[in-house]
Amino acid sequence: SAPDSRLYYVVEENDLVKLQGLIDEGRNLDEFYFDDQNISTKSLLHVACEKGRYDCVKLLIDNKASPFVRDKWGQSPLMYSVASRHADVAELLLQKNCDIIDDSDSHGKSALHSAAEIGYVEGIRVLLKYGANVNRQMMCERDLENCIETVHMLIEGGADLNIRDRRCKRTALQNAAIRRNIKVVEMLLEGETSLIFCVVEMLLEGATCGRTALTNMMTEWVKNVQGVPFIPDDVMTIIVMMVQAGVDLNLNICEYCNPMLTAANLKAEPLLRLFQANGADANLTSVMGVSSLLISTSKNDILSLKTLLEWNVHTDIPGLIYKRREDKEYTVDPFELAIMEGHFDIAKILISAGYKKYHKPYLFEQARLPKMLQQNPEMFHWLLSKASCPDTLFNLVIFSCRTLLGRNVKSAVKKLPIPARIRGRIALAELLDINDA
Repeated sequence: SAPDSRLYYVVEENDLVKLQGLIDEGRNLDEFYFDDQNISTKSLLHVACEKGRYDCVKLLIDNKASPFVRDKWGQSPLMYSVASRHADVAELLLQKNCDIIDDSDSHGKSALHSAAEIGYVEGIRVLLKYGANVNRQMMCERDLENCIETVHMLIEGGADLNIRDRRCKRTALQNAAIRRNIKVVEMLLEGETSLIFCVVEMLLEGATCGRTALTNMMTEWVKNVQGVPFIPDDVMTIIVMMVQAGVDLNLNICEYCNPMLTAANLKAEPLLRLFQANGADANLTSVMGVSSLLISTSKNDILSLKTLLEWNVHTDIPGLIYKRREDKEYTVDPFELAIMEGHFDIAKILISAGYKKYHKPYLFEQARLPKMLQQNPEMFHWLLSKASCPDTLFNLVIFSCRTLLGRNVKSAVKKLPIPARIRGRIALAELLDINDA
């Protein structure tokens, strides 16, 4: 039978007398109403909650209207009251039956999701008061970072900051960072310091590909335009905030979660410098042995390469390189890769920075000459000349000093009681374009 439109209109008009009369006649209080396009179907209680008819809702509930009823999309009357910003109605429903608080719609969202998405603080307050589960992926929803007070309330309510959203498998910090929302990032970092370290358990599935909040944001926003790194100011601010909060710069579960490897892939020299200054190990490799220096070499990124060498990175760490066109894998160190790719300026810099394994068999006709050297006789003869002459004693001492001084050569060398010219040589100031060594 067709629904009784009189019930609908008395609720819309908030006419309690007529509503009570219809109830006394035994009308069905759980009837559904359909719109013209059949997009939405809702019960009488949905209508009353959506319109904020507090007294009508009370009357309907007192007369056994079901609070568990669902519309076409699985949404409850409680969700309607919250989405329409009627906190008093939501509280009335919860006073009558608290079991409805965490019910989900067909998309898995609860009433607290609805309140959080629109930043309805009073609704969140009521729902938390009655025990809403704040860890049902609340802190991960994409629109959440638009409401500072909402974030604050959910943190105060005990939200697990490491829960991931359903769509992109991202944490709240990842979403806030990608949206470049400095205030929310700051709140999340302050809300739970251990969050940063929990993120190391990291998202090894889904769209995040193992990226952390830091590397995800870097991948999204850090660019290299015609050889010049471009990092928006707000992005750099968030990166610095994360570093200062104690993000693990040596996280190495996979290549995509390591900040140094990500920065090298993005040719972001300022970030390589920042991370190393804050404890990142430039010699750390991926599970395939790929290092920051190997990546910078493959990209012919001389600026990043010099910064890595400034921090005394090892020049001979081999890693696995896959050549898609040849469908072959090679295990090579940065120098060997530079020769293979024809990046001869990098090869010369590596030798000048202390790479010692350049006495290759192919220079003395004991192996096949690499293709790029066949095409560049000048580089071949330069290498042959270097390999044919022993290194000077002075250079051997210089490189020994660099080994003893450790990572931060530029800082350590300033403390040595030796002439400035010698300090500059140890720091490789001329080679690496260092002005204050």
